[in-house]
Amino acid sequence: MPLRTVINRVAAIWQAVAIWSDLSPTASGSWGPEHPNTLTARAELASSYWSAGGVEAIAILERITADREHLLGPGHSDTLTTRVNLGDGKTERDEKSRRD
Repeated sequence: MPLRTVINRVAAIWQAVAIWSDLSPTASGSWGPEHPNTLTARAELASSYWSAGGVEAIAILERITADREHLLGPGHSDTLTTRVNLGDGKTERDEKSRRD
């Protein structure tokens, strides 16, 4: 893959992090911290961080999982999706740490 393509992809990922970092507090201020749209904005921020290689995603996903379990219930599809994403993130983090 050409270096230019890699640089453009990395730049796009960090741009997404910046956008979701701005939108998450805005969503919370507009709809409240427990509104489904706010939780979705936080989940998108976590996804963007994860794409960028950031372990910040795990802490965000832990909070979203707890919030969704409380608000939507443990069997809700959004809760389950977040829980799977959290598990995948922790597994990948642990595998990376064993390799390092």
